[in-house]
Amino acid sequence: MNRKYFALASLLVIVALVLAACGPTPEPLATEPPAQSEMANTLVVAENEHPFTFDPMVGWSEIVRISVIAYDSLVQYKVGTSEIIPWLAKEWEISDDGLTYTFKLREGVKFHDGTDLTASDVKFTIDRIQDINEGIAAQLATVDSVEAVDDYTVVIKLTRLTGPFMEYMTQLFILSEDGVKANATDDDPWARNYLIEHDLGSGPYMLTASVLEQQSVFEKFDDYWQGWEGKHVDKIIWLYVKESATQRLMLESGEIDIAQDPSWDDLAALEANPDTQLLATPCTDGMNAWLRTIHEPLDDARVRKALTMAFDCEAHVEAALGGHGKCAVGPYGSTFPWYNDELEPTPFDLEGAKALLAEAGYPDGGFTLKMYYQCVHDEEVRFVEMWGANLAQLGITLDAECTDYMGVVDMIVDETSDYDVTIDNRFPNAIDPEAVLEVVYHSKNLGIDDHQGGWYTNPEVDALFDQGAAETDPAEREKIYKQIQEIVNDDNPAIWAPEREYIIAARNWVKGYKFTGIHYQALWVYDIWLEGKP
Repeated sequence: MNRKYFALASLLVIVALVLAACGPTPEPLATEPPAQSEMANTLVVAENEHPFTFDPMVGWSEIVRISVIAYDSLVQYKVGTSEIIPWLAKEWEISDDGLTYTFKLREGVKFHDGTDLTASDVKFTIDRIQDINEGIAAQLATVDSVEAVDDYTVVIKLTRLTGPFMEYMTQLFILSEDGVKANATDDDPWARNYLIEHDLGSGPYMLTASVLEQQSVFEKFDDYWQGWEGKHVDKIIWLYVKESATQRLMLESGEIDIAQDPSWDDLAALEANPDTQLLATPCTDGMNAWLRTIHEPLDDARVRKALTMAFDCEAHVEAALGGHGKCAVGPYGSTFPWYNDELEPTPFDLEGAKALLAEAGYPDGGFTLKMYYQCVHDEEVRFVEMWGANLAQLGITLDAECTDYMGVVDMIVDETSDYDVTIDNRFPNAIDPEAVLEVVYHSKNLGIDDHQGGWYTNPEVDALFDQGAAETDPAEREKIYKQIQEIVNDDNPAIWAPEREYIIAARNWVKGYKFTGIHYQALWVYDIWLEGKP
């Protein structure tokens, strides 16, 4: 997160507290829970990370969770599948050379501010993302120009072929141009401060109240373009509850309907509870431990391999994931197309690790690794505990310090940061290998968001990425990306953590939940309904 916006949000909270202490007793917040009579059709969700903004341009998991509630994109995945279907764009054409995309927009779409969606809003949204240069800006780097031909036709031209471009479009959440301009200031021309506590989307639910780090409330937008036939909830209350144990108690008591972050320790009890259900789906994200390759001794591939051999993946799956996962082999998930299934897994082997360290000049270890991680995530805590204990047997000290996600990102983008290891969850923007691999392992992405945690560079890999981006033959692309996987796996810039399932816990009255892996942790609330909730 940009530090100045986090600071602003924090300042707003402090000012509010000071005013409350010095002035008359304030009126109750509009975020008080509704009366019990309203709760039967109100979905209450608890998660452990709060969104620090409601600006959908920021492509982080806690923002994506709410983006699909309040915003719409040009195209979208059919829920529960990887099929791309029309959304705000009712149809589109792609030129023979693959460089020009023409989108025809639906008419009659309303934003929450009451304005009509037009092609100008689409162009404005892309211009805004490119100027701010955060979120999915890296995925839109090949956009050369955007033209609003008429009110309902947008033409996007690319500088080069971009295989996953349509998949990127599923995350281009369109904002109201008029709404942004009405709330812009000289110091904030893109209304980023306004979007800390408001939304400017056209999605099924609109943000009506928010208390930073406590809760957000979304209510049904009556003018939503898809209409309200069928079963839907009227309101969503999004609570921010850090502890899994607290989420579990709230779920079991019926205080919440969905717990998005059950710890692996709680899964057995929740599964055994006749009033709750576990909804588990294999997912596309991965918790990699990045080894900062520009620091000694991590600039030696032998040391990085030794550190990987000190990670007991099988034990991690059982202890940290409750058995809900499998060990990864290589930098690319086995569920993705063109996965290289010929790669050899790195074994858990402390004796082999000692031999490699000795070969690299560290026979007794003798060094300390500075590590940052998020202690709000149980899996990361378990990783630190278990891996740290194994490193100690090699004579290596793991100096691990807890931070939050914004802190991790700030350190990753800073080349002078002191960390040697950090954990970052990768949420792919598409299932194409260009989207999954290039953004993480091409050196052009160094210092951009949290993409390159290992600060890894390899000119051969860069050249192969460039070759794959220009290649139109799928068979040749497959060869290129499999070769990239082999090289990166040998270079070992990270410890590939297990491929896991994404699991939420819900009361039995929650119906219609489906998981779409690319929008990780997002709830497609429009398709969810409550049946039999008291």
